[in-house]
Amino acid sequence: MRKLLFISSLILLLLSVPLGAQQMKRVTGRVLDKKTGKPIDQQQFGVRIYGFNTVASAQDVKKLMDLDANTFVVPDTEAYPDESGYYEISVAETGALIFKVDMKEAVLEKVNFRMEINVRIEMGNILRTSQVSAVRNVVDVIDKRTDMEGNYLKARSVISIPENVGRRDSRLIVQPFLIDDRTKDTLRALKPTVMEGNEYRLTQLRRMNYDESLDPLNAYLISDTLSSNALFIPWADTIYVKDPSRNYLVKGLVQLEDYNHVYSSKEHYLASSRIGRPLRFLEYSMVPYMLNPEDYRERARREKRNTAGKMSLTFKVGQARLEDSDTLGKRQLDSVKNVLLDIIHGEGSQLKEFHIIGTASPEGPLAGNQKLAKKRLDYALDQITSVLPKAVRDRVYMTTNASVASWTQVAELLEADSLDFEAQAVRSIVAANPRNPDRQGYLIRSLPYYKAVIFPLLPRLRSVSYSYSYEIFRELTPEEIMDRYRNDEDYRSGRKKFALYEYWNLFNMVTDPEELEQLYERAYRESAQESSKPWVLAACNLAASKIRRGVCDTTLLGRYIDLKTHTTNFSMMRMNGTGYDLVNPEAVVANQLIMYVMANDFPKAGQLANILPENERNSMVRAFALCLGGYYKGGKTAAERSESRRVFELVSSSSPRNKVVLCLAMNAKVYDEMAEAALEDLPAEDALTSYFRCIIYGRKAARTKDFMDDMAAEDALLDCFHKDKSFIDIAAGDGYVVETIFKNAKDRYDFGE
Repeated sequence: MRKLLFISSLILLLLSVPLGAQQMKRVTGRVLDKKTGKPIDQQQFGVRIYGFNTVASAQDVKKLMDLDANTFVVPDTEAYPDESGYYEISVAETGALIFKVDMKEAVLEKVNFRMEINVRIEMGNILRTSQVSAVRNVVDVIDKRTDMEGNYLKARSVISIPENVGRRDSRLIVQPFLIDDRTKDTLRALKPTVMEGNEYRLTQLRRMNYDESLDPLNAYLISDTLSSNALFIPWADTIYVKDPSRNYLVKGLVQLEDYNHVYSSKEHYLASSRIGRPLRFLEYSMVPYMLNPEDYRERARREKRNTAGKMSLTFKVGQARLEDSDTLGKRQLDSVKNVLLDIIHGEGSQLKEFHIIGTASPEGPLAGNQKLAKKRLDYALDQITSVLPKAVRDRVYMTTNASVASWTQVAELLEADSLDFEAQAVRSIVAANPRNPDRQGYLIRSLPYYKAVIFPLLPRLRSVSYSYSYEIFRELTPEEIMDRYRNDEDYRSGRKKFALYEYWNLFNMVTDPEELEQLYERAYRESAQESSKPWVLAACNLAASKIRRGVCDTTLLGRYIDLKTHTTNFSMMRMNGTGYDLVNPEAVVANQLIMYVMANDFPKAGQLANILPENERNSMVRAFALCLGGYYKGGKTAAERSESRRVFELVSSSSPRNKVVLCLAMNAKVYDEMAEAALEDLPAEDALTSYFRCIIYGRKAARTKDFMDDMAAEDALLDCFHKDKSFIDIAAGDGYVVETIFKNAKDRYDFGE
């Protein structure tokens, strides 16, 4: 009996589990107009989806809605479709959804474990809001509207063709052009729109021998047919622009022609320069990324270093020996000797080359001067290298290079001292004896002012310089590197180069941002001279430093990014098999994305956002980049729509202002209501709050045709101008502000109201 009771209890327990463990499901679908099969125009109608975790709760609410369409509803969850009608909502798998469109009857759908629920709502023959000013008897363009989303100018309007202007035997051609609003320059021709009458179409096919490809305009032919009836032809184009911060116009040549001639041709503005910029007031910041220095630590390696200097040596007249009184020259020789000894005795260093170059003055026979100059340099070389052991000297490449200065150089010294007459005399002698230096010297020495003026200048032409190179393989300590950076002017100024490992240490020790950026720049530039791919640590740090200063340079990091590799931090083996290279370092990709956003190049920023992994650090950077590119609504696939919805939610939740901006950007009645509610979280004294209120009430007025809404929008804009007059210029070009409202508010402001 106990066993039977236990089994019965177990069965009851198992049967009861599903009843108490309903799972929440992500339900998606589309809300469409039943008659047209198209998404409901949300600029005209508010569409809401309410979620309830039980069917009974949903049924109770629907009964109340049927009695009073304005019933206040508190659902378990709520969602709104995007402009394509797509929605997503989380609800219990045994719950129900209610779809409500303004005053229309609510539609209830039981979830019943479904993951996709599509509904079609009976909208009936509802008149859309429109404005009729007069019957038109000429071709015109009406309802012009322009929006900027990312790098794309979305322009649309309606071309009005009055009765008896179009004909069955004629063709309409609309050729648009993109115009810079400031300069009025034509930037490029856009895609034309072509409409033909039935007779024209048939005749044109015959003329082309039924080969449509012979007519270049055939590719732009729309399906509607031209006739003598009055027509309203919608025109729209999405135009890529490099600089979305500028204002643009679209001018179009609207032309009607028959088989033989053009019988109507006129230019019209197809799109207004008053552009709606939905994200103009979006607030965001992008903190630059830094690579982990330990992942890019450089080690010391054998390097060849070059050093050069000059000596002032006074030799005995006609001899290859120093004057006994030339103590300075002897000290200089001793100094060079000590440097060479330090190199050969230094840890990990090896002397490789030593060269002396000398120039003698031109007095005396040329051949004798050359021999004497050579002997003197050999003497200096022997003196300097005498301290080196024979084993070292045998392995050092040493040369001397002796030359004799020309009398032309003497003339240059005279000119430098403003002795133009004497200089001209010397040049005349040289010109008269171009190939005979000895004759030149004889005649110049015969000049009456030779001893007094020319001879004292000759020592300035005597010079001895030296250079040496050595290899070193000793890692300096951080303290030694910093001392060299702070106190050695050659290294500090850039005349001498730091090794990469020295730069690596300096990056970790120097704290001044300006100094650090200069070091990043030097390391980047010097590594680029030695390799086709500069040091990535220097490049990324330099980019981050520029981002902090608001400076954009998209050329720095492009070479480190491979768009074909759809991930970051990917290790790829080198072609020669000697190791691995890191492709698409995450910090590099993120900084380049930020640079593209700064440059208003949103398509490229979007490409990098798709490569950048979704994590806590990258979440907002990706969301802002995609949002600014216009990827916050719509989408062709369910995945794209889901991603745009996620971007919308992330950015709108980032600040109270951004919630208002994103809701207004959706440009739908429901979202306008959400924006109005969100205004309560913005400071009332802020001019931008009044500006947002003007947009909201302007849209209300367009829907309700209520004069009071128009006045509320106008008052809000006037209040905005008083708080911050810079908004006058903004509103003048903002397609989101109704033009008549702007003009009235501006007039009231100018008259001192």
